[in-house]
Amino acid sequence: MFKIRSILFLFVFILLNHSCNKDKDTSIPVVDVLSPSENDIFGVSDTIPVIATVRDDRLITNVQVVLVNEDFTPVAREYNLHPNSSSYDLDLSYVMDGNSLKSGTYYILVKAKNESKFKNVYRKIQIKGEPLKLEKILIVTGEGEQHISISGIDSSQTVSLLFNLDIDYAASCISSQFQQFYLAGKTLIDLRTFSLDDNSVEWDIPLGMTPPIHNDNCLYADENLFVTYNSLYIRGYDNNGDVVFTTNVTSHDKPGAVFRLNDYVLVDMQKQNSAGSPELVTYYVESGIEMQTRQTQFEVVSFFRHTDKKVFITANNSNTGQLFSFNIELGVLEHLSDLTGKIVSSDIIDANRILLGTESDIYIYDYSTMQLVQFMADIEVVDISYDALNSDLYLSSSKEIKKYRFPEMILENTYSFGDTIKNVHLLYNR
Repeated sequence: MFKIRSILFLFVFILLNHSCNKDKDTSIPVVDVLSPSENDIFGVSDTIPVIATVRDDRLITNVQVVLVNEDFTPVAREYNLHPNSSSYDLDLSYVMDGNSLKSGTYYILVKAKNESKFKNVYRKIQIKGEPLKLEKILIVTGEGEQHISISGIDSSQTVSLLFNLDIDYAASCISSQFQQFYLAGKTLIDLRTFSLDDNSVEWDIPLGMTPPIHNDNCLYADENLFVTYNSLYIRGYDNNGDVVFTTNVTSHDKPGAVFRLNDYVLVDMQKQNSAGSPELVTYYVESGIEMQTRQTQFEVVSFFRHTDKKVFITANNSNTGQLFSFNIELGVLEHLSDLTGKIVSSDIIDANRILLGTESDIYIYDYSTMQLVQFMADIEVVDISYDALNSDLYLSSSKEIKKYRFPEMILENTYSFGDTIKNVHLLYNR
């Protein structure tokens, strides 16, 4: 009797175990991409026909289509479809995001998911990007801080008003990649983003309980926008306004200029009420965690990329302009040169040369020779903008911009404005 009972128990156990294994999802979706073909060539304004068949023993819950680069990082819009069936015929016209893509190799990724497993299939394609070109010069002008005008100089050298704003202006910057204009305020707005395609507001960060206070150089944009406040925190946003970086600062800290180099965010940390020495603080982009701190005696005007590990720093120590090279990974600060007078504006010419504008002179520093040379004397400059693509130099005084052919310094054009020039931005097509 005991033997029969044991056999019966074993039979029931095997039956239940077989039933559980049957319910367990062991199948992986099968994806067959029919279009595009391997190494098909597309332009940045083309629509890619993505045709595929997807099948599985289970329900297919999601099919994702996205364009990725050679690092398999998404670079364009992501499409998500929800078949909720065991077979699905994908027929999608994939629209790329304008002309921001460079020429090169990319992949169309088709990812199919069932309840617990997924399958990725990559189809290699070639994209022919548009040649880089300067589209427009953007000029921010205004009297005081309450009324701001944004004007543009197009390829025909015509100056036109783009839009006006009644805000308390603190700083601005642009993204050529996303064709966006960013504006930071002081008490009336926090952060506002405009599309440069139609000058409309794309997204903004509303005012919080404490009005935002920004410094003049509180913005930096590459593929993301980084923003510093006079206190509390530092943030980064993607082109849709989603937070991608955040870190808090102490009540004694006053973040200023901000810059990103690869995996790091570098911040000029001044101090509230002169409580201690300024610092260069480096954060990890991914986590917002502080990586290192380096004490300084200056206030940063601008950061510029030098190498994959180094940045140039233009700064002021009281009434003396200074130039440094800073190795972020090693935390090594190299003093390069001092200038007579404060640096008002600066811009990089190439990997070794920097233009430095004081209140009355313009200098060029060459890192390869370690020499500082006076380039122009007795000239009023509030902004220096160098267009490396066309070898044009834009020098702005309070209400006038002069365009020179560099380095011959042949005057090519003069643009006059009724209000004071606050900032100048070079907008490219990508």
